[in-house]
Amino acid sequence: GFYVNWDDNSFTSFKAHATDLDRVIGEWVFLGKGGTGLKITPDAKVLYVVQNLPKNDRPRVFAMVSNFDGQKFDAALLRRMLATPASRQAAAIQLVDAAQKYGLFGITIDFEEVPDDLLDPMFEFMRYLRAGLAPGGRLLTSAVAVSTDESLARRYAAVNDYVFLMLYDEHYGGGDPGPIASQSWYVAKAKQMLSWIPPEKAILALGAYGRDWNDAGKKLASRELTFQDAMVRAKAQGATVQFDSVSLNPYVTYADSAGVDHVAWFLDGVTAWNQARAGVDLGAAGSAIWRLGS
Repeated sequence: GFYVNWDDNSFTSFKAHATDLDRVIGEWVFLGKGGTGLKITPDAKVLYVVQNLPKNDRPRVFAMVSNFDGQKFDAALLRRMLATPASRQAAAIQLVDAAQKYGLFGITIDFEEVPDDLLDPMFEFMRYLRAGLAPGGRLLTSAVAVSTDESLARRYAAVNDYVFLMLYDEHYGGGDPGPIASQSWYVAKAKQMLSWIPPEKAILALGAYGRDWNDAGKKLASRELTFQDAMVRAKAQGATVQFDSVSLNPYVTYADSAGVDHVAWFLDGVTAWNQARAGVDLGAAGSAIWRLGS
C-alpha cells in the first residue's frame, strides 16, 4: 500500500490494515529545491505502529522518492540532482543512510516526466543506490508509467529488484472523460508489460481513486476524487451509481446546482478484485494500491 503524509485518512487506513500489508511505501522523500540534498520526512506514526506490532505481523517499510514539487513532476529539479557523478552518488548515499537510520526495508523511485537525456544519469543513480542498499539486504523498487515502451521497461527491470506497473489513468485529467482503468485495458497493458518485465519482478498497481469531469465554461475540466468523494457527491445530488458492463468500471452522472453537467468515473472494491485476480492469473509478483486512504 502506498502511503501519504498529507491525508489523515491514509494513516487511518494504514493503521486499520497494517497487518494485512506485506509492504507500506511512504511518499516521504522529495528533491531539494536547489537540486542538492533530499527532503526526507518519514511519518513517525507509521514507524511507531510498525515497531509495536508482533514481529511476524510487521509490514516492511519503504520510502518513496519523487520529483513531484507539489504541482507537477519537475524535470529541472531532477536534472540538478543527476547533474554529475558526485551529485548522483551523494543522493544515493543520503538514501542509504536514511534507510539505515529509520529501519527501512528499501527505497522506491517515482521519477516521472523524465527527459530522454536524463535516462542514462537516472539509471546510473539507481545502480549506485541499489549497490548501497544491497549489503543490508534492502531492496530498490521503481514505479513505472503505463506509457513506458519496451526498451525503457527492460532497463527498469534490469536495475530494480521490483517494479510497480502504474496501470491506471486510461482516461486522465487533461483528456476526455472515461474509465480510469477498464478491465480489458488493464489486462492488455499488464500482458504487454509482463512480456518485457519478468513477472516475478512486477507488482501491478491498482488505482483507488476517481475523476470528475465537467463542462463548465464550455471547456472540459476535471478534478481527482477519492472513492468517498464520489459517494458523497452521488448522495448529495440524488444520483445513482452505475456500473458500466463494458469497461467494468463504475460511474455517476449528475448536474450541479449551477446546471453544469458532470460525469465521475472511479475505481472501487469490485475493480480492485477483478484487477488483482487478473494479476494472479498473469503470474505477477503481487498487487499494490495507490493509495491508502482514498
